[in-house]
Amino acid sequence: MKTVIVGAGNVATHIAKTLAAHNCAPVQIWSRHADTAAVLAREVGSKAVARFEDIDTDADVYIISVADQALEGVIKDLCRCCKQGVFVHTAGTMSMDLFEGECNHYGVLYP
Repeated sequence: MKTVIVGAGNVATHIAKTLAAHNCAPVQIWSRHADTAAVLAREVGSKAVARFEDIDTDADVYIISVADQALEGVIKDLCRCCKQGVFVHTAGTMSMDLFEGECNHYGVLYP
């Protein structure tokens, strides 16, 4: 299964490390800050990307773990370039309805 993690903060780091520990390292880590994506990607054996245009468009799962105030914009931008797969966000205070009309398969992964 190909997973892309969108975000490189605390929750994204824990998810990426857990996936890597189970031989399911994400194929890419995206962050608006290239350096933070690069640090996490090195730790888990993934590729860092800093532009949505560079995100793997045929991943099976996209885990979006960004700040609540950035979530809606990131979902719109990501779903514009990646049309297939399952999209989940990790924000416990935000509705999964943010995905409605943007992609077909979505949910919330609240660790």
